Amino acid sequence: MSPETSKLLQFIQNHWLLWLGFTITFGLLFFEEFKNNFKLTSNNSVTPQEAINLINHEHAVVIDVRNSQDFETGSLVNAHNIPKEEIEKNNQKLTHYKEKAVILVATTGQEAQKVAKHLKAINFNKVYVLAEGIHSWRQANLPIVKK
Repeated sequence: MSPETSKLLQFIQNHWLLWLGFTITFGLLFFEEFKNNFKLTSNNSVTPQEAINLINHEHAVVIDVRNSQDFETGSLVNAHNIPKEEIEKNNQKLTHYKEKAVILVATTGQEAQKVAKHLKAINFNKVYVLAEGIHSWRQANLPIVKK
């Protein structure tokens, strides 16, 4: 064992409370820093039934990120059509929704995941993506409104 390793082990033994505090603090900082990234890949998708609960109980705002032609073929009731490209260029349209739950709808959900990552980066706290997009809503035989 090298002298540096020996000194480190001796320090840890002599100051184990200090070392424990450092380890816990570092662990908590690491967890806090990276928890949002992990949420974006797995925990922010919602089923149609979960989306209905968010809309009814948290007054979630539904934003359809598809282009206007796709939006006109049918979307969720009271959905706002703000295409993905507009969101990435101009965040001003969404600033008044920052404190609300936001459900993003796309064709299959993939494009909405990219928008969700963008919104999380600009401090939107409650961003959800309709899993499998508008297709899952239609498969659940839920109401579709044509604009």
